[in-house]
Amino acid sequence: MLSSDPTMQRIEQERRARSSLVRNAVIWMPLFLIAFGALLWFAVDVFFNDGERGGTYFLLVVLSVFSFLFGYQGIHATLDLIQGDTTMEGIVTRRWSRTDSLVIKSHYIRVNRSQIFRIDNYYHGDAKAGDVVRVRYYPRSAVVIELERLEIPLEDDADTPAEPDTGSGR
Repeated sequence: MLSSDPTMQRIEQERRARSSLVRNAVIWMPLFLIAFGALLWFAVDVFFNDGERGGTYFLLVVLSVFSFLFGYQGIHATLDLIQGDTTMEGIVTRRWSRTDSLVIKSHYIRVNRSQIFRIDNYYHGDAKAGDVVRVRYYPRSAVVIELERLEIPLEDDADTPAEPDTGSGR
């Protein structure tokens, strides 16, 4: 149930971001531990037992790749859960969406040409290219908790008084 109360929406955003990290940690950390344990097991077999139990160099390469991929996702989610969120301000330089997994449409923004965030279009859908935003997010996994558009006052040259001419003639 979606509430129109800003405080309740902020709490819901925080809960969704944190549950996303918990889900990533729960899914990817056990897979990482299994792949890394198998990598260690077969590495000991290949290097110390001359492959008597079926370990090969190809298997070590495959397990290394899977360990890296699973570990990257799981470790970053776990570290974000432990260390918490951070905030940055900047200009949205690009906004786009694409279809992931042939079904799910994901929305992205790039802030200051350096950080790319995947955003929820319902909660964060009002940011466009050129907007100045404040983003509260988890730094390692770039999960956005809160996205706030900032209003920057423009300096108007017509309202500023001109400097008086001193008449020095130089």
